[in-house]
Amino acid sequence: MNKIIAIFISVLISGCVLEPRVYPKAKPYDNPEGYVVYKPYAGYQRWDGRYLSGFYSSGWQYLDNCVATGPLVPNKILQASIRYSDKDDVVYLNYAGGPSRARCDIKYDVIKAEIDKYISDASAAETARNIAEIKEEKRQEAERKKKGLGEKVNKVEFGGFVAAREDILTSVLLACYTGSLDSGGWPSISTQERTSRYKALLSLHDDSPASMQRITNAYNFALKNLSDRYPLDTMAKYRGSVCDQMVMKGKL
Repeated sequence: MNKIIAIFISVLISGCVLEPRVYPKAKPYDNPEGYVVYKPYAGYQRWDGRYLSGFYSSGWQYLDNCVATGPLVPNKILQASIRYSDKDDVVYLNYAGGPSRARCDIKYDVIKAEIDKYISDASAAETARNIAEIKEEKRQEAERKKKGLGEKVNKVEFGGFVAAREDILTSVLLACYTGSLDSGGWPSISTQERTSRYKALLSLHDDSPASMQRITNAYNFALKNLSDRYPLDTMAKYRGSVCDQMVMKGKL
């Protein structure tokens, strides 16, 4: 009798040991870089991705309720990192071990609030820099006037086009043309020259915030949607026609 009981207990114990443990499944990463947790706004007159280039952050605030998906038992909260990809124009989240280690709840609201603030701060800083540079240019212009070295600039000319202070449409069109040029190959323009032309157009209309905003919108639209995207458009005819239509239809 004792022998039978011993055999039964042995079988029971062996069965418990051999019973495989079932772990919960986690959604695989959207990309080898991680989960897509944020996509910056991109529209005709606004692209927030340009403010996120180089963005990276890490901490314990992005994940919660983590449970093991493998033999390693994680903490309820794991440290994660978020990073903007210039190539994909999205923000990825990843953490040590990834889905093979743990399944976690992603705190999208925390991530969105942090990135929105980052974009807002970067945009405000850029605006402040532009205003400061324009003020400095005006100060230098005033100095030149005192010395009789020049008059107020009433037109800007480059690439065979002339934009006048009283002609905002041409300035908007030139801003779009400038932003649409490629950073390499032909038609191309150096980053320094492109920025210089853009600032010259802003300075031409520095007495009208509304006009300056239209120029900025046109430049950003072309930079995001037209530059470095059409290698066969070697004479920039297609990109030029897009700018023409956008301005004619009042979308820029």
